[in-house]
Amino acid sequence: MGLLNALNEPLRTEVKFKYLLRSGEEGFYLIKKVPKGMVLGSSDMYSFHITPSASLYLYIYEIDSLGEIRIMFPCAQFASYANPLEPEGSKRGYALPQGGMRLFPKGYKGVVKINIVASRWRCRDLEELLTSMESRTIITSRHKRLEKMIEKRDRAGSGAFVKRVVYWGK
Repeated sequence: MGLLNALNEPLRTEVKFKYLLRSGEEGFYLIKKVPKGMVLGSSDMYSFHITPSASLYLYIYEIDSLGEIRIMFPCAQFASYANPLEPEGSKRGYALPQGGMRLFPKGYKGVVKINIVASRWRCRDLEELLTSMESRTIITSRHKRLEKMIEKRDRAGSGAFVKRVVYWGK
């Protein structure tokens, strides 16, 4: 595929979220769509399932209302596989975290934004900025740079795919 075709061809990537929400004493129930205003508590769990249609570089991170960032992929803590993800790499796609495990909200209260960026090309600028920000409160100037990087990739002709999920932590 030539560069011009790659830029004009939308990157088709399926991202599924699975939420296991605590339901009193009965246990958990599964939801696959995020209702507006969803609230996750510290005992709720979630996971992702990514099915790429082409070779891609994947970046998943979340930012809480205090400005702390948690990198979820690429991250050896959650997956043994790394970028780039190949469509033939897994017949059933890629689970995050791996091995049937689940992610938990970090225990903070307020709005949490999960950003998923998939790109045909490695995003060194995004990798470097995320690594420099991990486990720290985001400095406003870095936060603005990060938002600009995501916006740049969240448009037609960028060769990328961006998905955002927002939930309220209680």
